[in-house]
Amino acid sequence: MGHDEDGVDAWLPTLINPIDYERALRQLVFRSNALAVAQQLLGPKAVPSFEHVILKPARQGGATPWHQDEAYRADPNFEYEQLSVWMALSEVTLDNGCMRCIPGSHRLGVLPHRSFNNDPKVHAIECTGGFDAATVVACPVSAAGAIIHHGRTVHYAGPNGSDAPRYAYILAFEVPPKPTASRRDFFWNREKQTANRARKSHWRRRGGVVIEVWRKFRRGVWSRPLQAVFEVRRLLQTLLRR
Repeated sequence: MGHDEDGVDAWLPTLINPIDYERALRQLVFRSNALAVAQQLLGPKAVPSFEHVILKPARQGGATPWHQDEAYRADPNFEYEQLSVWMALSEVTLDNGCMRCIPGSHRLGVLPHRSFNNDPKVHAIECTGGFDAATVVACPVSAAGAIIHHGRTVHYAGPNGSDAPRYAYILAFEVPPKPTASRRDFFWNREKQTANRARKSHWRRRGGVVIEVWRKFRRGVWSRPLQAVFEVRRLLQTLLRR
């Protein structure tokens, strides 16, 4: 939630695509079960798109603001049908920051967002309205239990007020994105000036893009034509961004 400068402890440490660093994760029963559920809900064309592990440190991990996952997408001019399977790696309670969701909010479309606390140097975004917070449902879950939500579900997670860290492993799935009928603007993403974005851009320009292409190959992205076309477009936009 804070700035991601070197030497500063992260409020919400996150490991992006851990599958790129540990082959054993490819064989998890969780992965195959989550894919089966995603294909039941989104259809047989659903494929893995993204994953991450989140740590909310004890007595330190702050609240995750209200948001929709789709609002983080880099290219708003595609229609995304995505869902996340959020598995607790430890017991998740009201006290240590369980997820809270707004039922039916996935039908509202993508709502307006902004950078968290209006600070473009922070990665997080927050939803600025268009939903009724009074309808919130808390979702505590036991270790190894899972929560499944759509990419447009408005959700939030409280701070970790307990004496133990809270861990979660999230797998995201989607059907191949399609161009939207009308243009959208997720200006909150364009305005970002995070240290992480600068580091990643520098890494890509110095050859990191080759590593990124190889990692996507190992994940099977290039064997799926529609997903491959979308990924090439997204990668080119990233490289051309100033």
